Amino acid sequence: LGLGLYGFGFRHNDALRPVSTLKTRIVQIKRLPAGDAVGYGRAGKLTRPTTTATIPIGYADGLDRHLGCGRWSVLVAGQPAPIVGRVCMDSCMIDITDIPGVKEGDEVSVFSPVPGNDLETMARVLDTISYEIMTSVSGRVKRIYLKE
Repeated sequence: LGLGLYGFGFRHNDALRPVSTLKTRIVQIKRLPAGDAVGYGRAGKLTRPTTTATIPIGYADGLDRHLGCGRWSVLVAGQPAPIVGRVCMDSCMIDITDIPGVKEGDEVSVFSPVPGNDLETMARVLDTISYEIMTSVSGRVKRIYLKE
């Protein structure tokens, strides 16, 4: 069954629906002025006053480094929040400036079944396949299995 257990391949089989989600929580919020930079090598140059949130997931957890610098947006309160700067080993920063009411501890969806936040879209951004992304999620990431 392979990835079919997680509902992937659903574009080729209407009987499948994606069920896998990678979530984390916001651990820190900062307000930064325009002109500041964020992340390794100061790669995330801020062109406006920006509110960033740090999330504790990075490339050691399987979040591909190529998703940094705005190439991928996570979901916060159902709204896209782009990754600012480079993905770090254990964390990354996201831009939550335009999402009102966000606070530390709020849930963040790195990928989910939501269109635009799904593995198929992430795979296109990375020029790979969803299977590679699923198998890249590190063993140190806690798994929770739910049964309907």
